[in-house]
Amino acid sequence: MTPFATYGKKYLYRGLWEKSAILFYLMIKNHPFENGNKRIALVTLVHFLYKNNYKLEMDPDQLYKLSKDIAGSNPKVKQEYLKLITKEIKINSQGR
Repeated sequence: MTPFATYGKKYLYRGLWEKSAILFYLMIKNHPFENGNKRIALVTLVHFLYKNNYKLEMDPDQLYKLSKDIAGSNPKVKQEYLKLITKEIKINSQGR
C-alpha cells in the first residue's frame, strides 16, 4: 500500500510514474519473498502499468542492470534511485 500512502490528505507518491517507481524499488529492497524478488518486482511493475493502460517497453538488459543496481544499492541513496526509476519508467512506457 506504500504507493498509495498519504500524509495530510496528500499522496506521498503523486502520479503513476512515482507510484510505479516506489512499488518496484520496495519490492526489490524489502525482500518480501524468499527468492525471486527482482523477477516478481518486474512482473508486478508490468502488471501495475498494464492495469493503468501503459506498456513497459524497456530493453531487457537495461532493466536487468537497473534491478541489480537497486538490489545492491545503499538505502541512503533511495531518493536518487526513485528519481532514476521514475525517469526510466516514464521514458520507456507507452499508452496502450
